[in-house]
Amino acid sequence: MFSLSDLASIDTKHLWLKISLAGQEKAWQQAQLYSNPSARYNAYINQVCLNHFLIWLQDWLREESNLNACVYPSEESLQSILEILNGTAIQMGNTRLVLIPTETLDVETLCVPQEWVDIKTWMANYYIGVQVSLDDDDDCWMRVFGFATHRQLKNQGTYNECDRTYSLTIQELIENLALLFATLGLNLIAEVPKDVTLPADLKLLLL
Repeated sequence: MFSLSDLASIDTKHLWLKISLAGQEKAWQQAQLYSNPSARYNAYINQVCLNHFLIWLQDWLREESNLNACVYPSEESLQSILEILNGTAIQMGNTRLVLIPTETLDVETLCVPQEWVDIKTWMANYYIGVQVSLDDDDDCWMRVFGFATHRQLKNQGTYNECDRTYSLTIQELIENLALLFATLGLNLIAEVPKDVTLPADLKLLLL
Protein backbone atom coordinates (compact mmCIF):
# COMPACT_ATOMS: atom_id res chain seq x y z
CA MET A 1 0.00 0.00 0.00
CA PHE A 2 1.27 3.47 -0.87
CA SER A 3 2.09 5.87 1.96
CA LEU A 4 0.89 9.48 2.02
CA SER A 5 4.30 10.72 0.88
CA ASP A 6 4.25 8.23 -2.01
CA LEU A 7 0.78 9.33 -3.09
CA ALA A 8 1.61 13.03 -2.83
CA SER A 9 4.76 12.57 -4.93
CA ILE A 10 2.80 10.67 -7.59
CA ASP A 11 -0.14 13.07 -7.67
CA THR A 12 1.19 16.62 -7.38
CA LYS A 13 -1.97 18.30 -8.72
CA HIS A 14 -3.96 17.92 -5.53
CA LEU A 15 -3.67 19.01 -1.92
CA TRP A 16 -2.84 16.10 0.40
CA LEU A 17 -3.10 16.41 4.18
CA LYS A 18 -2.11 13.94 6.88
CA ILE A 19 -4.83 12.98 9.33
CA SER A 20 -3.39 12.70 12.81
CA LEU A 21 -4.43 10.13 15.38
CA ALA A 22 -5.19 12.96 17.80
CA GLY A 23 -7.38 14.55 15.13
CA GLN A 24 -9.30 11.30 14.67
CA GLU A 25 -9.81 10.90 18.41
CA LYS A 26 -11.07 14.49 18.71
CA ALA A 27 -13.51 13.98 15.82
CA TRP A 28 -14.74 10.69 17.30
CA GLN A 29 -15.43 12.35 20.65
CA GLN A 30 -17.32 15.14 18.88
CA ALA A 31 -19.39 12.54 17.03
CA GLN A 32 -20.68 10.90 20.22
CA LEU A 33 -23.30 13.64 20.56
CA TYR A 34 -25.31 12.27 17.63
CA SER A 35 -28.45 10.17 17.88
CA ASN A 36 -27.66 7.00 15.90
CA PRO A 37 -24.68 5.09 14.40
CA SER A 38 -25.23 6.45 10.88
CA ALA A 39 -25.32 10.06 12.06
CA ARG A 40 -22.33 9.49 14.34
CA TYR A 41 -20.21 8.12 11.52
CA ASN A 42 -21.29 10.90 9.14
CA ALA A 43 -20.35 13.45 11.79
CA TYR A 44 -17.02 11.70 12.43
CA ILE A 45 -15.94 11.81 8.77
CA ASN A 46 -17.07 15.40 8.40
CA GLN A 47 -15.35 16.53 11.60
CA VAL A 48 -12.09 14.84 10.58
CA CYS A 49 -12.26 16.61 7.23
CA LEU A 50 -13.29 19.99 8.65
CA ASN A 51 -10.78 20.05 11.52
CA HIS A 52 -7.76 19.22 9.39
CA PHE A 53 -8.70 21.40 6.42
CA LEU A 54 -9.45 24.36 8.68
CA ILE A 55 -6.00 24.12 10.29
CA TRP A 56 -4.37 24.10 6.84
CA LEU A 57 -6.55 26.98 5.60
CA GLN A 58 -5.91 29.16 8.65
CA ASP A 59 -2.15 28.62 8.26
CA TRP A 60 -2.38 29.54 4.56
CA LEU A 61 -4.42 32.67 5.27
CA ARG A 62 -1.95 33.88 7.90
CA GLU A 63 0.80 33.80 5.29
CA GLU A 64 -1.09 34.98 2.21
CA SER A 65 -3.90 37.33 3.27
CA ASN A 66 -5.60 39.17 6.11
CA LEU A 67 -8.72 36.98 6.03
CA ASN A 68 -9.88 34.72 8.83
CA ALA A 69 -11.65 31.37 8.45
CA CYS A 70 -14.35 30.02 10.75
CA VAL A 71 -17.11 27.40 10.77
CA TYR A 72 -20.42 28.55 9.28
CA PRO A 73 -23.09 29.08 10.57
CA SER A 74 -21.33 28.24 13.86
CA GLU A 75 -19.63 25.39 15.72
CA GLU A 76 -22.83 24.92 17.74
CA SER A 77 -24.94 24.41 14.61
CA LEU A 78 -22.88 21.46 13.37
CA GLN A 79 -24.77 18.89 15.43
CA SER A 80 -28.11 19.78 13.84
CA ILE A 81 -26.61 19.87 10.34
CA LEU A 82 -24.52 16.69 10.47
CA GLU A 83 -27.35 14.74 12.05
CA ILE A 84 -28.98 14.95 8.59
CA LEU A 85 -26.57 16.19 5.92
CA ASN A 86 -23.11 15.55 4.52
CA GLY A 87 -20.88 18.60 4.31
CA THR A 88 -19.58 21.46 6.45
CA ALA A 89 -19.21 25.14 5.61
CA ILE A 90 -16.37 27.57 6.25
CA GLN A 91 -16.72 31.34 6.05
CA MET A 92 -13.68 33.28 4.82
CA GLY A 93 -14.48 36.99 4.63
CA ASN A 94 -17.30 37.29 2.08
CA THR A 95 -16.50 33.87 0.63
CA ARG A 96 -18.05 30.60 1.74
CA LEU A 97 -16.63 27.12 1.12
CA VAL A 98 -18.46 23.85 1.62
CA LEU A 99 -16.38 20.70 2.19
CA ILE A 100 -17.93 17.48 0.89
CA PRO A 101 -16.02 14.43 2.18
CA THR A 102 -16.20 10.92 0.76
CA GLU A 103 -14.47 7.64 1.59
CA THR A 104 -15.01 6.30 -1.94
CA LEU A 105 -11.78 4.73 -3.21
CA ASP A 106 -12.36 5.46 -6.89
CA VAL A 107 -13.95 8.90 -6.82
CA GLU A 108 -16.01 9.66 -9.94
CA THR A 109 -18.33 12.47 -8.85
CA LEU A 110 -18.80 15.33 -6.44
CA CYS A 111 -22.29 15.01 -4.90
CA VAL A 112 -23.58 18.01 -2.95
CA PRO A 113 -26.80 17.92 -0.89
CA GLN A 114 -29.42 20.30 -2.26
CA GLU A 115 -29.62 22.27 0.98
CA TRP A 116 -26.05 23.54 0.51
CA VAL A 117 -26.95 24.76 -2.98
CA ASP A 118 -30.54 26.02 -2.87
CA ILE A 119 -30.94 27.57 0.59
CA LYS A 120 -29.90 31.19 0.17
CA THR A 121 -28.45 31.52 3.66
CA TRP A 122 -26.39 28.33 3.25
CA MET A 123 -25.27 28.34 -0.39
CA ALA A 124 -21.55 28.75 -0.97
CA ASN A 125 -19.23 30.23 -3.54
CA TYR A 126 -17.23 27.01 -3.77
CA TYR A 127 -17.83 23.30 -3.13
CA ILE A 128 -14.71 21.27 -2.38
CA GLY A 129 -14.52 17.50 -2.85
CA VAL A 130 -12.36 15.71 -0.28
CA GLN A 131 -11.39 12.04 -0.37
CA VAL A 132 -10.77 10.71 3.15
CA SER A 133 -8.80 7.52 3.91
CA LEU A 134 -8.87 6.17 7.46
CA ASP A 135 -7.91 2.56 6.66
CA ASP A 136 -4.33 2.70 7.93
CA ASP A 137 -4.02 3.88 11.54
CA ASP A 138 -0.42 4.98 10.96
CA ASP A 139 -0.93 6.74 7.64
CA CYS A 140 -4.39 8.27 7.32
CA TRP A 141 -4.86 11.10 4.85
CA MET A 142 -7.26 13.32 2.94
CA ARG A 143 -7.02 14.57 -0.64
CA VAL A 144 -8.74 17.61 -2.12
CA PHE A 145 -9.60 16.18 -5.54
CA GLY A 146 -11.27 19.27 -6.98
CA PHE A 147 -13.83 21.99 -6.54
CA ALA A 148 -16.81 23.53 -8.30
CA THR A 149 -18.48 26.91 -8.09
CA HIS A 150 -22.13 27.42 -7.18
CA ARG A 151 -22.80 28.51 -10.75
CA GLN A 152 -21.25 25.30 -12.09
CA LEU A 153 -23.42 23.10 -9.87
CA LYS A 154 -26.64 24.95 -10.75
CA ASN A 155 -25.99 25.31 -14.49
CA GLN A 156 -24.01 22.16 -15.31
CA GLY A 157 -24.69 19.77 -12.44
CA THR A 158 -27.13 16.88 -12.54
CA TYR A 159 -29.91 17.04 -9.95
CA ASN A 160 -30.98 13.69 -8.48
CA GLU A 161 -34.50 13.86 -7.04
CA CYS A 162 -34.10 10.56 -5.15
CA ASP A 163 -31.22 11.64 -2.92
CA ARG A 164 -31.66 15.41 -3.40
CA THR A 165 -28.12 16.12 -4.59
CA TYR A 166 -26.41 18.08 -7.31
CA SER A 167 -23.48 16.26 -8.89
CA LEU A 168 -20.62 16.88 -11.28
CA THR A 169 -18.19 14.32 -12.63
CA ILE A 170 -14.62 14.54 -11.44
CA GLN A 171 -13.61 15.55 -14.98
CA GLU A 172 -15.81 18.65 -14.69
CA LEU A 173 -14.17 19.85 -11.47
CA ILE A 174 -11.34 22.35 -11.19
CA GLU A 175 -8.38 20.40 -9.81
CA ASN A 176 -5.95 23.16 -8.88
CA LEU A 177 -6.97 24.63 -5.52
CA ALA A 178 -4.83 27.69 -6.22
CA LEU A 179 -7.44 28.76 -8.79
CA LEU A 180 -10.00 29.01 -6.00
CA PHE A 181 -7.94 31.63 -4.21
CA ALA A 182 -7.19 33.38 -7.51
CA THR A 183 -10.91 33.91 -8.16
CA LEU A 184 -11.94 35.21 -4.72
CA GLY A 185 -14.31 38.13 -5.04
CA LEU A 186 -15.84 37.10 -8.36
CA ASN A 187 -19.60 36.60 -8.61
CA LEU A 188 -19.91 32.81 -8.82
CA ILE A 189 -23.44 32.49 -7.44
CA ALA A 190 -26.36 31.40 -9.64
CA GLU A 191 -30.06 32.11 -9.10
CA VAL A 192 -31.84 29.74 -6.72
CA PRO A 193 -35.55 28.90 -6.30
CA LYS A 194 -37.51 30.80 -3.66
CA ASP A 195 -38.99 27.72 -2.02
CA VAL A 196 -37.10 24.55 -1.12
CA THR A 197 -38.72 21.64 0.76
CA LEU A 198 -36.64 20.97 3.86
CA PRO A 199 -36.48 18.19 6.45
CA ALA A 200 -38.24 19.23 9.67
CA ASP A 201 -35.01 19.38 11.69
CA LEU A 202 -33.43 21.75 9.20
CA LYS A 203 -36.51 23.97 9.22
CA LEU A 204 -36.10 24.33 12.98
CA LEU A 205 -32.42 25.15 12.58
CA LEU A 206 -33.18 27.97 10.13
CA LEU A 207 -35.82 29.59 12.34
